[in-house]
Amino acid sequence: MPLSGDLTDITIRPVVSGDLAQLAALIRDLAAYHGEEAATTVDSLKRDLFGWSRCLDGFVATKERELVGYALFYPIYNVQRAERGLDLTHLFVSGNERGQGIGSRLIKAVEAEAKSRACAFVAIGTASENFAAQHFYARRFGKGRQSGPRYRLAV
Repeated sequence: MPLSGDLTDITIRPVVSGDLAQLAALIRDLAAYHGEEAATTVDSLKRDLFGWSRCLDGFVATKERELVGYALFYPIYNVQRAERGLDLTHLFVSGNERGQGIGSRLIKAVEAEAKSRACAFVAIGTASENFAAQHFYARRFGKGRQSGPRYRLAV
């Protein structure tokens, strides 16, 4: 879905197999940002996003032909409430592209996907020391904060 406004050169769309090398590189960038090392490979992404037993879905943000961000999510279920949901396990926007609304648009794409799957919520968490992410999620998920740095957005 092409975006309007200031981000007309940014497109948010589902991940396709041709994205996997760039997506793996962005995942490595996010891990490095947190002082970690990613074990993610093109093959593991292919297996988990497109394999016979896929367990992950995602959207990417593109600028021209380059990936500048992504949102990866998987289905979850709250048994006590009998509610379907999506866990937004990874949200990342490249450093030069941050602060332009791309992350918010990726969240909106996941929210729309949740609605299309008859989900009641989207959940996301972050590390307790990642105050920038907590602030970002609090602004977007509002009163949906759960215990710790975990947020829940009703859809």
